[in-house]
Amino acid sequence: MTVLRSALCATALATLTACSTEQSGDSSAARVRLASISTAEAVIPGVASADRVWVPKGRYEAYDASPDGRSLAYVDWDTGNLGVHDVQTGVNRDLTKKGTYQDSEDEAENAVYSPDGKHIAYYWWDSKTKNGEVRVIASDGSGVRTVFREVGVENWPEEWTRDGRHILTILSKDNVHRLALIPADGGSPRVIKAITGRHVKLSASLSPDGRYMAYSVGEPQDDFQRHIHIVTVDDGRESAVVTRNADDVPVGWTADGLRLVFVSDRAGTPGLWAQRISGGRADGTPTLVRGDLWHMQPIRLTNQGRFFYDVAGGDRDVFVATFDPETGRIQAPPVSLTGHPGENYLNPQWSPDGKHVAYLKLEETGVRYMRIVIQSVGGTEVREFLPRIMGPRSVTWVPGSQSLMVNGSDRDGHPSLYRFDLNTGNATQEIPNTVSVPSFSPDGRTMYYVPRPQGVDTASRLLARDMATGKERQIYVERRGGRINANAVTADGRWVILVWAAKLGAPNFHPAGTFAISTETGEMRDLGATIPFDSAHQTRRHAGFTPDHKGVLIMVQRIDSMASFALWRAPLDGGRAVRLPFAPADIQQIAGPGSWTSPDGRRIVYVKGKQVREVWSLDDAVLRTSP
Repeated sequence: MTVLRSALCATALATLTACSTEQSGDSSAARVRLASISTAEAVIPGVASADRVWVPKGRYEAYDASPDGRSLAYVDWDTGNLGVHDVQTGVNRDLTKKGTYQDSEDEAENAVYSPDGKHIAYYWWDSKTKNGEVRVIASDGSGVRTVFREVGVENWPEEWTRDGRHILTILSKDNVHRLALIPADGGSPRVIKAITGRHVKLSASLSPDGRYMAYSVGEPQDDFQRHIHIVTVDDGRESAVVTRNADDVPVGWTADGLRLVFVSDRAGTPGLWAQRISGGRADGTPTLVRGDLWHMQPIRLTNQGRFFYDVAGGDRDVFVATFDPETGRIQAPPVSLTGHPGENYLNPQWSPDGKHVAYLKLEETGVRYMRIVIQSVGGTEVREFLPRIMGPRSVTWVPGSQSLMVNGSDRDGHPSLYRFDLNTGNATQEIPNTVSVPSFSPDGRTMYYVPRPQGVDTASRLLARDMATGKERQIYVERRGGRINANAVTADGRWVILVWAAKLGAPNFHPAGTFAISTETGEMRDLGATIPFDSAHQTRRHAGFTPDHKGVLIMVQRIDSMASFALWRAPLDGGRAVRLPFAPADIQQIAGPGSWTSPDGRRIVYVKGKQVREVWSLDDAVLRTSP
C-alpha cells in the first residue's frame, strides 16, 4: 500500500492504532487490544488460519512478500538500505550497499517483487539530485538499474503485471497523481488513470489478466472514507464496485481473478474482505474473511492465497510524573494517563492551566489515521476528535480559548497551521505554507511562529501575529541556516524560547540550540552556550521551565538513542547552566514541540514503552480460488 511521501515521512514507522471503544461505541468484546502482541495472537481465532512469520529485531519495515511467501522485502530505517528477510532461516540480507545515513542520505522505499520473485522494484531517493526514481534489482543484489526517473516527479511502485513486463506505479507532480504502467526494462509510462488533488493515500492493484485495475483514494473532506473503483486498462472505463460508509482499500486479487480482496472497517472493526468480480463489476455482496485485525497494515496477497500483513503493538503509553526541578529526580511512580497501553501516542502537551493534556493518537487501518485526544489529569474526562486535517503532526493549546493550533497540510499538500475548535470539532486554516510549531503569549492574544522561507532568501524569521487583527511584526531573523521553532513563551510574556535545528555534522536536521528572544527588542540569548555538546551525535533542546520561570530546562540526548539523556538548568539571564544530578530514564518521546513540564514546573508528561512490529500471514480457501 502506498502513502505519498509527504505523509509517509511523518508516520513511516509510527505504530498506528484503533479508536477508543468509549468514543466509537464498539463493544469491548468486539475489540482486540494488543497490549503485547508477542504474547497474544494478532487476530481472533476460528475464522482463518494465521501465523506469525517475523519479529524484526531492528527498525525494519516489510514492504512485500515474495510470490512463494519465502522471503520479505524490507527497508532498514537505521541505514536506508533495501534488504531481504528469509522467512525459513530468519536471516536478513541487505541488497543495496549505501552504508549508513552518516555515509549517505539516499534511501530505499516501497519495494515490490516481480511475479517470478527474481527481481524487486523499489523507490530510491537520490539525496544529491534531490529526486526519486524507480529502480529494479535482482533478489540476490545484482544488476541494479533505473527504469524511471523524471525531475520533480515522485514515483511509487505498487506491483508488477503478472507477465513481468510492466510495473504499476504512482507518478505524482503538481497535485496530479497518475496510475501508470512503466516498462520493466525502462521507457515511457502508459497512464491508466489520473487523479487531481493532494491525496493522503492512493492504493491500486491489477487483475491477474491485466484487464482491470482496482484503486481507492480518499481525502479529509470525504470523512476519510475511500471507495474502490475498477478501471478497464485498455479504454479507461470505470465503475464503482465497493461503496459503503466505510474505508475500503484493495490489497490484491485471487489468482483466478474472480475475487478482489480488500481491507475495510465496514463492520465496525478492521477486517479482510473478498468481493466477487464479473466483467469488471461487483457480483453479489462482499464476504468477510477475517475480522478484528486491529493494528494491521497490509503487505501482500500472494498468488498462493497467503495474505501477509504487519501488526503493531507493544506497551507504549502516555505518563505523567511528579519530579524535583532542582535535581531531576522522579518523586513518585509515573502514572499512566490513558490506561490503554499498546497504542501509539505522540506529542503530549499540557493545557495552560495544567489540568488537561492534549496528544495525538495514530491509527493504521486506513486513512483515518490520526486523532486528537484531550484528557484530564487525575480525572476521568476523555474527549476524542477526528480532525479533517491532512497529516496532523502536533497540537498547541491556545490560551483563553477552547481551541488548539494544529500543524497539518492543506488539500494541495502544503504545510499549514489550523485552528481546531474543541466545541464544534471544526478546523479553520490560520496560516498557510508553514511548518512552524507556534507558541502563544499567556493571554492568547499573540501567536509566535516561523513562516516558510520564500524564494532565494533562506533566513528563518520569527513573527508575532495579533490573533484579533492578523497583523504581524518581525521579531528575530536567524541567518545561520537550519530551522527555528517558537517552542514556548515565558509566564510574563517577555521572552520566546526558540529551538534551533541544524545538521552540524549529523545527516539530518536535529535540535541543536535553545535561545531566548525578547518579544520587545528581539535580543537573543544563547541559553545553552555553556552546555557541553557533541553536534554530530547529540541533540540539544528546550524541555520546559523552572517553577519560577526564571530558567529553562535543556535536554541533551544522543541522536541514536532516546532511552537516556542529561537535563540542564539554564537561567534566562544568560548565566552558566547547571547539570541536574538525575534525569528520567527509558523515555521514548518527550512532549515534542512545546514544554515538557507542566505550567507549575513540577510535573512532566512523556511517552514511554516499547513499540513492537510483527509480520503475520493469513491463509483461507477464499483467498486461493473462487468456486
